[in-house]
Amino acid sequence: MVKLFIRIPILLMAVVLVYFNIRLFHTQSYNADLGYDEDVYAQLQHLKMELHQNNAAIKMQQFFPEGFIFINALYALTWCELVDSNTDSTIKKEAIEEVDWAISEILSEYAKSSFNEELPLKYGVFYRGWTNYVIAQRINLGTTSSSLKQLFKQNCDEISEAYEKSESPYLESYYMAAWPADNMLAVASLNLGEQILAGSHSPKSILPIWLEKVKKLLDDDGRIPHGVQWETGKTIEASKGNSMSLMLCFLYDIDSSFAKSQFINYKENFLDERLGLPGIREHAKGLAGDGDIDSGPVIWGIGGAASIVGQRTMATYSEWNVYLGLRNSIEAFGAAYIWNGKKKYVFGQMPMADAFIAWSNVAAKESTIKTTSNWRWKFQLGSAFVLLIFSLLGKISLK
Repeated sequence: MVKLFIRIPILLMAVVLVYFNIRLFHTQSYNADLGYDEDVYAQLQHLKMELHQNNAAIKMQQFFPEGFIFINALYALTWCELVDSNTDSTIKKEAIEEVDWAISEILSEYAKSSFNEELPLKYGVFYRGWTNYVIAQRINLGTTSSSLKQLFKQNCDEISEAYEKSESPYLESYYMAAWPADNMLAVASLNLGEQILAGSHSPKSILPIWLEKVKKLLDDDGRIPHGVQWETGKTIEASKGNSMSLMLCFLYDIDSSFAKSQFINYKENFLDERLGLPGIREHAKGLAGDGDIDSGPVIWGIGGAASIVGQRTMATYSEWNVYLGLRNSIEAFGAAYIWNGKKKYVFGQMPMADAFIAWSNVAAKESTIKTTSNWRWKFQLGSAFVLLIFSLLGKISLK
């Protein structure tokens, strides 16, 4: 009996280790005939059920200050990126319907109720930035109403005017509270506005002036800070992994040269590895700190949100080894599975995580991922060594 109690845990640990190694070879299933990623579609089907039937957005608002907006925005943006000109018309129709539904949720009075209507930019830059960016991507899908286009132009005009009147490059999200990451979405929506509203109806560009101000207000390590003083834009919280990962996804389209220099700094100071697998630190190398509501869990210095969004960041800058390492590590440690056409992570217990993962997974097709080396080798070598130890312990227990 004692031998049995020794052998069963060893066997279970060996099975788990083998499972992790298998999951690290995961590939996304792309339907070439219908033109869409089947894995991402299955993730969206899970989120669709959670949002439509289980009030996931309202539940997420109870966990996160901006949970309702975040999950609806990410859901909409993932649908926008899932489809292209080669996608089957039925799938594209579903995508448009779901994006329109999510926008209606974002524009609802409930969504606005968490934000201050009296701010210089009505409802604050977080709400207006994410809302306008989602609307821009919806317009790019085509076949939309003139009223939505008019709302987009109005938003662009009001956001531009708020930046023109502000000394700081960072508008408030809440009363006397500003964060650069929230502003990045607003500016990214203006950048899209230059394309969507081209010509005489294009909003006056504030981008060059905004960028000049941002570059003058970097933190002591030369990165865009996490938190700033709302009036001046001066750093009050140095850069963090979760906000850097997010901002770099949007900064690339605003100013690719500046974005690349920030990315190099980010990669040197936040990209790390644990057990031979990549992860994005919440705090820069040499610094320690706990997690918070923005970071999600921080385990062994690696940030949950920083790594999930960092996966998309790596796709944006064509760092495919790291992208695949992050994606497949999340696949393994998130215990991903598909059941009844719906894909879930961590048993579907946190829809917000599912939404962020879907948004990161849709960033690249399997055919575009070009790895240059075996990023798994350290984990594989360590696994082989551990399995050898397990084997020896199993033999000893038989004696």
